[in-house]
Amino acid sequence: MARSAHSQTEIDTLAALHHPHIVPLYSSGVFANGIRYFVMPWISGQSLRERLRREERLPVIDALRYGANIADALTALHANGLVHRDVKPGNVLLDGRHAVLIDFGLVCTTHNAAIDDDEIDPVVGTPSYMSPEQWHPGAAMDGRADLFGLGCLVYEMLTGVSPFDELRPNADARSLKRWDDSNSAIVDSDPYDTPTRPIMSMRMRRPDAPEALDRLLRRALRLDRDHRISSAGVFRDELEQTLATVVADQKKPSWLRRHFS
Repeated sequence: MARSAHSQTEIDTLAALHHPHIVPLYSSGVFANGIRYFVMPWISGQSLRERLRREERLPVIDALRYGANIADALTALHANGLVHRDVKPGNVLLDGRHAVLIDFGLVCTTHNAAIDDDEIDPVVGTPSYMSPEQWHPGAAMDGRADLFGLGCLVYEMLTGVSPFDELRPNADARSLKRWDDSNSAIVDSDPYDTPTRPIMSMRMRRPDAPEALDRLLRRALRLDRDHRISSAGVFRDELEQTLATVVADQKKPSWLRRHFS
């Protein structure tokens, strides 16, 4: 979806970032037709989207590790006043056991995250991963929008589907009825707290995943950003803690896991 041109501040901030889970920006410029380009290194490997197409869902340890990597990347972005606005599997490259966040075509500063009302297409992002505030033209936005997208991404790594996969660009996309709390209809035995179509609990689709991770995703996917998980750093720390617990549990003898899990 369309967006206004990057400011020089955004470009300079991106170029100054050096982070193991953010693809570096070497240079940038503008073509004669006004389209901006970025020069970044080639990263061997595959995108997370490609791996999900092949495997459908990932081992719990891989999902936790990649999620923590991207949360760490978002921590650095947000600390520098930037919002990615398009966190999704296609924008994550897998380099060995590490995940790298790419594609900063929609990145903006927190100050500029509200889209001008006179823009031709003010809705910015990829529908299946967009936070509620991204559907509202001109709404103020901060890093919590990225945390919603990351919650969708981790959910999809574990279950093979995005919690909002039914959303697609269409003529009704701007109606925002999806986010009208008056349309809430609880039909699942253990739904996430969302309107219109409750999200199935991650553990109903992936019972071998930790309960702590299910609770974390509930917090990441709350529609009201003030009730969402507070920061990418908190998201990262909780994913890493859960990862350490899962790894430690897998090292236990099988008889011990059976009796004390």
